Amino acid sequence: MNRDEKIVLGVLGALASVAGATGLYYLLAGAGKDKNAALIPDSIEDRLDMVVESLNETFGKSWGRYAISALKKALPAPLVALVQFVHAAEQHRGVSGAQKRAYATQLWQQYA
Repeated sequence: MNRDEKIVLGVLGALASVAGATGLYYLLAGAGKDKNAALIPDSIEDRLDMVVESLNETFGKSWGRYAISALKKALPAPLVALVQFVHAAEQHRGVSGAQKRAYATQLWQQYA
């Protein structure tokens, strides 16, 4: 494999990881119209919600649990942990963004 092919594969791998992490965050935080994933713009989330509704009609709501499990196995463990820490921080209501970041940072430091 030449240098250019390695670069392309590296970029594709990074993009796949970002897409997987975004999907994992969405499934943890905002899958469905009744929830809102704070870090995903509403214009994108609305489209994802339509896909989720279609999947729910076809496969039932249990497909989400399987997708979360598959993403956790497929993505690197530190990336999964980071997504979970961000999600945990976003669950704190009535606190500032700085406090949420501090909480996520604290979780990361305990992990690392």
